[in-house]
Amino acid sequence: MKKYIITYHLRNKEKIYDAFYDAIKTNMPEYRHVLEDMWIVKSDKTAGEITHLLLPHLYLGSPRADSIFVAEINAENVE
Repeated sequence: MKKYIITYHLRNKEKIYDAFYDAIKTNMPEYRHVLEDMWIVKSDKTAGEITHLLLPHLYLGSPRADSIFVAEINAENVE
C-alpha cells in the first residue's frame, strides 16, 4: 500500500461535507486527520483514483468551488 496526502479547501459554507469525510474514512484502509484540511492515508488506489472518489462530495460550481490535491508521499519526497 502507498501513502498519500489529501489536502483541500472547502469554500461553500452552506454545504455539509460529512459525505466527503465519510468517503475518506470508509475507502482508505488507514487514515490520519493530521491538520484541519489535510489527511494522510494508505491505499492501493492511485492519486487520481482517490481524487475521483472524493470529487462527487465537493462543491465544484463557481465562483466558490472547492479544491483538492492528492499526492503520493514516500521517504524520498518528504523532508
